[in-house]
Amino acid sequence: MQTWRKIVAACFLGLSSLTAQAISPEELQALEFMKNSFSQVDINRISYISQKMAMDDEAATKFWPRYQAYLNKQIALRDHQLATLTRFATHFNKETLDAKSASNLLNESMKQERQRLSNRQQLVKEMAGTLNPQQQLRLYQLELLLDAQVRSNILTQIPLAESAN
Repeated sequence: MQTWRKIVAACFLGLSSLTAQAISPEELQALEFMKNSFSQVDINRISYISQKMAMDDEAATKFWPRYQAYLNKQIALRDHQLATLTRFATHFNKETLDAKSASNLLNESMKQERQRLSNRQQLVKEMAGTLNPQQQLRLYQLELLLDAQVRSNILTQIPLAESAN
């Protein structure tokens, strides 16, 4: 029977580096699969942003290096989120999700969400001199939409936490 981690692997965005924690060979294989499988999602994201932003050459020359830096931050953040999901999966599969583990996972996840928002806000602010306010709003909306689409696919596959008995 396939664990939910492998299902998540079918829809997760990406992985650029592994965390320093101990990872089983099975988990390492799943993480490598994700790394190879999800790079196309980021390519599609860039293509979609390019189509929807409608920038002139001058704005595009300033925009794309900043956007790439933002995307790199988001990919690094996804690495941490994936590590958190992997820890949850380990607890879930072994039925060892105690209160301390759940609290730690919750705190990590909430910290990661704050960082995701901070990264997005920083990107939009950095674009103030490059994009007009309507384009800044469009960029923000596109980022929200793209994240929501991918994350909804992931989140529907993750089982809800249960108390360990």
